[in-house]
Amino acid sequence: MKKLTGLMIFIATFGLNPTVFAVEIIGVNTTGKILNYSATSYGVFIFTVSNKTAPKACDKTARYAFHSDEAWAKEVIAAVMVAKVTGNTVAVQGAGTCNNWNNAEDFSHIDVQ
Repeated sequence: MKKLTGLMIFIATFGLNPTVFAVEIIGVNTTGKILNYSATSYGVFIFTVSNKTAPKACDKTARYAFHSDEAWAKEVIAAVMVAKVTGNTVAVQGAGTCNNWNNAEDFSHIDVQ
């Protein structure tokens, strides 16, 4: 897949199988099920995918995080919730950084399968 620059969001479908794409950045690529998700009072949405490892020193919890006030956040939150409820497999790409939450990798891309 070609690397993209900047932040680009594409929503292919938003039914039983929503697909939300964001910029591809070097980080952890995980395929699995959404185990849990939470929202913090700081506006950060955090979620866990089965099979995720924590290769970055900052990523102590093997979770993904992003700020819920981003323009694209509602679509991603909906995709995570749909995947959790339906049990669909997701492919998630991390950014390789931990700027949104100090012990969780920054989210970059999700594909609900």
